[in-house]
Amino acid sequence: MLVNQKAISHLRELFVTVNTPQIDENSTNLRDNLDRFLNEQILIGFKSGRKKIIAFHEIISIHTQNKEVVCETEQDVYRIKQRLYEVKFLLPTQLFVQISSSEIVNFSYIQEFAMAQNGIYQVILKNGKMTYTSRRYMQKIKKEYLS
Repeated sequence: MLVNQKAISHLRELFVTVNTPQIDENSTNLRDNLDRFLNEQILIGFKSGRKKIIAFHEIISIHTQNKEVVCETEQDVYRIKQRLYEVKFLLPTQLFVQISSSEIVNFSYIQEFAMAQNGIYQVILKNGKMTYTSRRYMQKIKKEYLS
């Protein structure tokens, strides 16, 4: 893929165009991911009655906890009003990976995958936290991110 950049002085803001020989699933996904990445780069979290703007790059994981969706950052854990599947749609797929039906992780925070004794995989994060993924999700992760 060819990536190009040029300055156009009369533009007021960043303008991105995807040029392709034909419109296909890959180019459409690229356009959609760029749109989400450039225009929806925050989540709103809640803690102790206060709102917190959370930038995507601050997010370590988003998961369900006590029937609520929570967003974990290095600083704290915040409640999110959206459902997990709604949040997944907002997140750029090149930065976040769903590791179970109840957890999405920022791929850059994953330190390593390790096979556990019972056939599931441990996901060890850079902050020392450990979580788990199934063989089924691990197959998707290998196919989409590790190949």
